[in-house]
Amino acid sequence: MGAISEDYVDQARQVIEGLAEKESEGRRARWRFSTTQLRVLLSLTAQLYEDAEGATGPTLSQDLRDKVQYLRVRFVYQAGREPGVRRFIEEAKLLSALKEIGDSRVQLIKFCRYMEALVAYKKYLDTGDK
Repeated sequence: MGAISEDYVDQARQVIEGLAEKESEGRRARWRFSTTQLRVLLSLTAQLYEDAEGATGPTLSQDLRDKVQYLRVRFVYQAGREPGVRRFIEEAKLLSALKEIGDSRVQLIKFCRYMEALVAYKKYLDTGDK
């Protein structure tokens, strides 16, 4: 199995739930990263998603493969800036998932949708996030 499962929506839910740190019984979870920080990562994937959706054929162009490689660099940078984001990237296996894309258009689209599911579940489960 790769970094992203076929049921990436449930995987995203499990990752986000696992990252919630409970203060104590009956209290709401504290998060070490914000939805805004995740939206930065999601925005980095948005153009790739549009490009992949508009592409034809099962393989990515060299330009898109280069953009995927650069996305890995940007994720590493964001992880280095914030320990909570680093933990998120590691738990969600995002760097592995980016490497697994290779030249597959389908894998790139799945990655982008997984990122969107992660952000959606963070927003949904974090009742303290405005």
